[in-house]
Amino acid sequence: MPFLPEFDEKTTQRDLFRLWPHLARSVNGLAQQLLREGPFTPAQAELIFSFTSGVNACRYCYNIHRLTAERLGIEENLLETLLDDIDAAPVEEPMKPILRYARKLTETPTRIVQADVDSILAAGWDAEAFHYATSICALANYFNRILDGHGIQADMSYWTESSQRLAEKGYSDLKALGVED
Repeated sequence: MPFLPEFDEKTTQRDLFRLWPHLARSVNGLAQQLLREGPFTPAQAELIFSFTSGVNACRYCYNIHRLTAERLGIEENLLETLLDDIDAAPVEEPMKPILRYARKLTETPTRIVQADVDSILAAGWDAEAFHYATSICALANYFNRILDGHGIQADMSYWTESSQRLAEKGYSDLKALGVED
């Protein structure tokens, strides 16, 4: 149940965006750049985002971005396997150090060491991919804190609707969220 009196159990991220449209424009612009225009495919970027949200146990972001990743070609139920055991998960080997890093950056950010970065570079990723992985993880943590901090949950029908919109249109269609340019 949302924590602010002006919201109810049907409140979604759209309602936050409508209340604070200037923040919605900024953060969705960043999301579009990180999740659709960087060195990762949209499916890989959504995988990193949803994995980070799963580490945080943010049901709202995890479910929307998991479904989006699946719509973009990520194997169904892969995220559950990744959250249990990255090494045993059937994901491309170069993604594993990225996901290990995202978990560590989310759970214990002050314990990141050079070896964490070196494993990403050794897997064939470059400095730009490392920076984007860090930024996607940070963005997921931001959204997780915003939504969980406001007590916003939504349900499967909203997660499904949102994942379809994100898979088809990305993050730049603020009018679909009720935010005018």
